[in-house]
This record gives sequence, C-alpha cells and structure tokens, in this order.
Amino acid sequence: MGAPARRPRVGVIGAGPGGIAMGIQLARAGYDFTIFERGDGFGGTWRNNTYPGAACDVPSHFYSFSFALNPYWSKTFANQPEILAYLEKVAEDHGLGPHLRANTSVTELRWSDADSRWTIDTEHGDRHEVDIVVSAVGMLDVPNIPDIPGRERFGGRVFHSSRWDHSTSTAGERVASIGTGASAVQYVPAIAAETEHLTIFQRTPIWVAPRIDDPFTTEQQELFANDPAEALKALGGAAVVLATAGNSSAMAATVGGISPKGELVTVGVTPEPLPISPIQLITPGVSIVGHPSGTAKEIEDTMHFALLSGVRAWIEELPLSQAAEGYATLEQGRAHYRTVLTM
Repeated sequence: MGAPARRPRVGVIGAGPGGIAMGIQLARAGYDFTIFERGDGFGGTWRNNTYPGAACDVPSHFYSFSFALNPYWSKTFANQPEILAYLEKVAEDHGLGPHLRANTSVTELRWSDADSRWTIDTEHGDRHEVDIVVSAVGMLDVPNIPDIPGRERFGGRVFHSSRWDHSTSTAGERVASIGTGASAVQYVPAIAAETEHLTIFQRTPIWVAPRIDDPFTTEQQELFANDPAEALKALGGAAVVLATAGNSSAMAATVGGISPKGELVTVGVTPEPLPISPIQLITPGVSIVGHPSGTAKEIEDTMHFALLSGVRAWIEELPLSQAAEGYATLEQGRAHYRTVLTM
C-alpha cells in the first residue's frame, strides 16, 4: 500500500471571528494550519476597537458562533470587552493558541504554478509555504483619515475611532467628531457629557432606531443555558426592530422599535421641511428610502437622540474644510477644537 495522502497545509490570514471559525473547522478536520495575525491576539475588530461605548449593534445571542453559543451574555447588546473575552475563550476552548502567529503581518503572497503552492512572506522576514490561503482580514480594518487641508499643522490631537487615544481624556476639551456611522453613534454619547463642547460633522444623515438594551437576570441566563431556544424568544422585540430597520419601505413611514413593555414605539418621518433641529439633521429625508434596502446601514441607539436634544453636542452639516494650529475652519466661519475624531 502507498503512503497516505498528505493533507493540504493551510495559511489563514487574520485572527478575528472569521479566522477563529476557520481555524476551528480546520482543527476538527485534522489539517496542518497557521493563523497569521498582525495584532497581539485573537479578536480582530473587537481587539482593535476600544473606543468609549464600543458595543455590538446586533443582539448578542445572534452575534455568537452556532457551535459555541453563549447563554451568559450580560445584556442584549454586549460591550466590547465582553465580546472580546467571548472570542478569546472560544479560541482557547478549541485549542487554537498553538496555531497562532501573533504580531505577524503578512507582506506578500506568491503562487507557484510549478509547485502548486503559495509562499507567504511576513514582516519579520519569515517565509512559509502552504497549499491553501484563506483570507480572514475583514472588510474595514484600515482607518480612513480624511485629507483635510492643513491637517499636519493642527495643534491638537487627531485619531481614528478604531485607534482610540486613551493617553489623554477628552473631558473638558472642545471636540470635533467627523462621521455619523455605527462607531460615532456609540462613542459620541459616551464622551459628550464630559467635553466642553462636541460638534458632529456629517455628510449624510443616518437612520437611528431605538435600541432596547436590557440586562439579563441570572434566572434568564440559566434558562438560556438549559433551553437555547428561549434566548431567541427573549430577543423577539429586538428582531422586530432589526426587521423594520432593514425594510426601507417601512422606514419611509416610521422609525420604530419595541418598548420594554412590549409596545410598538414609532417616530414619524415627514417629507415636509421643518425648523432645523438636531433630530431633523440626523434623520434622513424620505428620498433616501428609494435606495435598495441595505445600501445604507441603519443604526440602533437609544442615547443618540437624547444627547442631541441637550446642549453639549450639535450636528454640523458644513464641511470641515481646513485645519490649522488650534482651530478648524468651516465654510462659514471658524471654530476652535482641541481634538478631532474620525470614524
């Protein structure tokens, strides 16, 4: 009898949720594989994004591996530290540690027709030969910093939300936040109360639906552990909100959600012009509803509207057109900021 066929050797690039899932399946099938990760451990985006208020915008029980359900989520939408801990535990429980090469960026991939193999080069000068390469690098892992004229002369701090500068607090500072996407909707309410003033610069208004983020009791967690189907029942209200948010036609008439009492809560959206207010500025006009469902991500958040009804934050639709020492310039005037955040 001949020698048994050699299983293909696999290189996985990225140790986030995708890399973890792939590693577990490869380990179960008995493959020889290595996971290359430029960060210092498992977790991917949940290791990189540590900005204040970072949390999942999908209900926690939906944001779990089907083969590693977690009945002990602390609340409906888990925060970043809890999600990272979950991912690290899943990787540990499935023995992925020995397969991880952390702090190792892949710099080049080359395919050889002659050898039918890939060559992987890393930043350390290492070279690895594999039969199969799996990319699990994610979609949005490289920060996009706006090219604002004069940015290099700005005397304050400028950083991206995914590279949050924890060395100095934003408390007491005048802060400019550029963008109103999923990250901004989370960190803006988290820092606004302690800033001297916070201005939010937006290009396109977003849909913001209510987020019902109730904590789970110990009794509920034990019920989820004994009967996983109950976890999905408990998230029925959140599921309705997600379904409504994903339906552009429904959003034309209402932004809605489920109250803690199970009541349907709706906020009407009108095509008629209204006096300018923070709420109007972050609510898209009806014209956006003509876009196919899913082309613009709808955000779930409870604090965003409440924050903008206060006095510490304001939506600015004018472009942040120029930066210089100690101030940023708008198309219609000048405003002074200490810190500029982008997302």
